[in-house]
Amino acid sequence: MPDKHDVEKLKLIDAVQATLNQEDPALAEFSRAFYDRGAAEDLVAYTAEELTGFARDAWQDFQNHELGTHRVSIADPAFKAQGSKVKGVSIIEIVNDNMPFLVDSVMDELQESKIEVHLVLHPIFIVERDDNGKLTSATARKKPPKRTDRQESLIHIHVTRIDSPEARAALKARLDKVLSDVRAVVSDFKPMQERLAE
Repeated sequence: MPDKHDVEKLKLIDAVQATLNQEDPALAEFSRAFYDRGAAEDLVAYTAEELTGFARDAWQDFQNHELGTHRVSIADPAFKAQGSKVKGVSIIEIVNDNMPFLVDSVMDELQESKIEVHLVLHPIFIVERDDNGKLTSATARKKPPKRTDRQESLIHIHVTRIDSPEARAALKARLDKVLSDVRAVVSDFKPMQERLAE
């Protein structure tokens, strides 16, 4: 028998998708993948209106990304929505090429920084972009990808509101360093494996 939180989560996602489908079917599909793997007990703390606003903002943020780079943003939700959670959180959003160790490394940094986390979403998309990095299509990764697929990771984390601009800037700098370190490790790992195989 499904857990009551799982049932409530599915109802929320259905409501978000139905609302956004009237605006843009691609955004609606994105919203389902965005929330699909989120922890039910965390998602049900939000209203459908709040979740709709977060999905809209994340979709906008995901529109542009240059291959081989990452982008970290820390912001308060700019939209108004009925619900008590939206006023008390800051959003950390990271767009990156998909690779191992991303979420664990980011969560380790937040834990070391003693930042309280309320929600973590990490959908992985197979994307197509034009030469300028503008999104032309995004499909949720549901099965092992082909070698030619361009996979991108979207990490979306809600933390207790960070009001200080200095604290945000310092956290962004630390996360930028963490993500650069992960890329360096992953980039070195494949050639190392190939040399070992030889």
